[in-house]
Amino acid sequence: MGWLADGPKGRPGYRTGTPQFVLKTGDLVDNGWNRTQWIAYFTASSFLHNSTLYPVLGNHEAHSILYFSFFSLPFNEHWYSFENGPIRFIGLESSKPNRYRISQYLWLSHELQTSDAPFTIVFFHHRYTVRVIMGTQHSCRCSGVHCLRDIRWIWFFPGMTITMNAVLSTM
Repeated sequence: MGWLADGPKGRPGYRTGTPQFVLKTGDLVDNGWNRTQWIAYFTASSFLHNSTLYPVLGNHEAHSILYFSFFSLPFNEHWYSFENGPIRFIGLESSKPNRYRISQYLWLSHELQTSDAPFTIVFFHHRYTVRVIMGTQHSCRCSGVHCLRDIRWIWFFPGMTITMNAVLSTM
C-alpha cells in the first residue's frame, strides 16, 4: 500500500517507490468541476502513473462528473470494497447526502458480516472518529459533534480493524 498526502501549497506529495496501490481519502482537487485541476493532479508525479489509485469522494470533488469519468471503481463508485491479501478495504462516502443513505448502511452491514478477511480497513473523507481495535480492546474518539450526529451507526458494526479519514479542518 502506498501513502498519498497533500504537499506544500496543496500540491500532491508522494512517497517514493512502487506500491501495490494507493488509498486517497478525498479532496483530490480544490474544485471537482475544474478539468485543469484534474489534469494538474494526475500529472504532478509519476507516482500516480505507476500505481493503482483507490479514492473516495471528498467535498471538493462536489460529485462532479469529472471524478466519475476519471475513475472506474468497484460497485457503485460512491462506496465500494476490494481485498488485497488478508485485508478487506472498504471505501465509504461521507459527503452529504450519501452519508445518510440507508443503502450505504445496509451495504456496509452486508460487507462486514459476509467478509472472512481477518482485517478490515474502512476509509472515508470527513473526520468522524479514530478507532483501532486490538483483540477485544478498542478506543473510539470522536472529533466533533458531527461524529455523534452523522455517522454514529458505523461503530455498531463488528469486523472493522482500522478506520482512516482525511479532513482535519472543521466542517
